[in-house]
Amino acid sequence: MSKIGFVCTTIFHHIHFKSIYEQFEQEGIFIIVPNKFNENRYKRLVEYFEVNQIPFCSVYDIVAEQVKIDTIIAPYWFPFFQFIPSKIKRIRLLYGYAKDAWNYADWNKAFDLALVYGAYAEERLKDKVDCVSIGHPRFFPENLLQINTDIKDVKGRSLKQWYSSSNDSFSTVLYCPTWGNLTSIEIFQQVIEKINLNNRIIIKLHHNNVLNEKLDLSGIYENNNLFVCDEKVDIFDLFPAVDVVLSDYSGAIFDAILARKKILLLDVISSNIRDTGIENLRLMKNISSVVYDNESYEKTNSVSLDIAIRSFTPHIFDLSELNDKLQDVIYSENQTPEKIINHLYRFQDGHTPDRAKYEILRVKRGELQVYRKHEYDLFENRLDPQITKMKNRDIVIWGAGELGHFVFYWLFQNKLKPTMFVDSDINKIGEKVEDISIFTPSWISDIEKPFIIVATSYGNKDVSFKLKEMGYEENLDYFCPF
Repeated sequence: MSKIGFVCTTIFHHIHFKSIYEQFEQEGIFIIVPNKFNENRYKRLVEYFEVNQIPFCSVYDIVAEQVKIDTIIAPYWFPFFQFIPSKIKRIRLLYGYAKDAWNYADWNKAFDLALVYGAYAEERLKDKVDCVSIGHPRFFPENLLQINTDIKDVKGRSLKQWYSSSNDSFSTVLYCPTWGNLTSIEIFQQVIEKINLNNRIIIKLHHNNVLNEKLDLSGIYENNNLFVCDEKVDIFDLFPAVDVVLSDYSGAIFDAILARKKILLLDVISSNIRDTGIENLRLMKNISSVVYDNESYEKTNSVSLDIAIRSFTPHIFDLSELNDKLQDVIYSENQTPEKIINHLYRFQDGHTPDRAKYEILRVKRGELQVYRKHEYDLFENRLDPQITKMKNRDIVIWGAGELGHFVFYWLFQNKLKPTMFVDSDINKIGEKVEDISIFTPSWISDIEKPFIIVATSYGNKDVSFKLKEMGYEENLDYFCPF
């Protein structure tokens, strides 16, 4: 029986999809996307799924058709979509507001349907993909009424016990920073001790900060006064203990708005930046560079929601004012108008999983006349016709990165096997993909006129030029599908 695949790159995605996945019992399976050959997050996900006995497979099992699926639920577009049959239904599940240039980018056209929170997202996506508002899949009003006794921090301490053992006169601040160049986490560490003098502090780390080995979080992890949570904890489970949410440009802002929490925002970037989604486009180049030209998006006049919300939400730039400003916000009225909350979230009743199941089954059964507004599929259109050219020839994959791995498993599914990988990155030379070695491009000359698949998203023109100099003819001796 074909399954419904829920695509994950981090544990956060499992947390986000969980309530909808549970609607499908044995029919669902989680698909791990990270590159299992060189990413720690792959091991982290595998361990998490194994410990919690959650069914999962690798994305390579999907590309090689070792696991059959007929529907994919994903937070955004992935390069592996190009290597699977276009008949597989693709549904996007919105995973947060903020960073609009990224959230509502052209890659949405590659989906058959988008399940979104409310009217705001519908309006931004209406020209790119058919949308249905279902509400927030992690919002259950009854869960906001009391502290969940099962919630633990990275040290294994119970939230309820930690909360009860602290000073009764203290207010509770939940700090939830974003990631990358937009994060305030490094400057916040400079003022933790001062804020902690008269406040409890809970820190909900962004999953990309947890996985960032270059980011020094030792001062946070080693501070026993803090209740620090990683991506295994849902922010909604922390809200019952919280008086105010402190953030920067994180999608957590809008989770807090839905939970009617008071908010204070830190300004850490230039006031000239209107759409923080541009930064995501730069950081997610493995996706954005394949789908569209970033430059057109960098010229956009749009304002992302996390910037626009500052027009009515308290925010500060000077950290010396932070402690006083926090107290002002804590004792003020809730600052987000209900009209705005209702525009962002059409349904707030806790029945989002039921609505999601209904819409997913309609797509799965072909009951909706859905269509993709743009085909980013390479499987039938561009890759399959190359198979006959590869018969009885050695095959070389130029590029041992993410796309190269997908090409390898696509070949496997077609009962073909490359002779070698070549790559210009000296750090990859000598490594293996399964049992296939990675060499420098100069090794191509040791093979009699192989067929070469160029599996890079950057520098294709340079590679093509080099191959032509070596006497290779495009579309006869080599192919650049990306």
